[in-house]
Amino acid sequence: MEERKHCQAQLKELLDEEIEGGRHLLAALEAERNALGSGDSASLDETGTHKQAAFQRLLQLERERSDLCEALGYEDDQEGMQQLIASYNPGPDLMNKWKQLLEVMQACRQANEVNGKVVHLKRQQVQRGLELLRGHVVKDSLYGPSGETAIEHSAVPITTA
Repeated sequence: MEERKHCQAQLKELLDEEIEGGRHLLAALEAERNALGSGDSASLDETGTHKQAAFQRLLQLERERSDLCEALGYEDDQEGMQQLIASYNPGPDLMNKWKQLLEVMQACRQANEVNGKVVHLKRQQVQRGLELLRGHVVKDSLYGPSGETAIEHSAVPITTA
């Protein structure tokens, strides 16, 4: 019985720390989105450092939770986690924490996808600017077979005009 309480307390502590770590990662992703929007490279570097630290902490906590699952004879997946929680804590407390962690991590995934799309759009803008400087005219309305924008060469690059 004492071991059960110890495992329950350890699992609760890990879930609490993972939820907090997920919130830190989400905050870093939101700060990154703001830095991407403003074009502030110093802020982008800083948020990248915070994001990496939060991600590393989450990986460490996930390994600890995985080790606990395996030590107790459960698979390290969503179903195994639910089985572990049900057997060590029949009440809703740990299951609610698990669900909360899954929600926070889903929000992180969505924020990361949005940031990736912003980076992709900014990269396209830079590419178009470079193409113009090189004397290529980008026609947005024409697409090639691969779905890429067709590029025509003009006779005179901007840099020589």
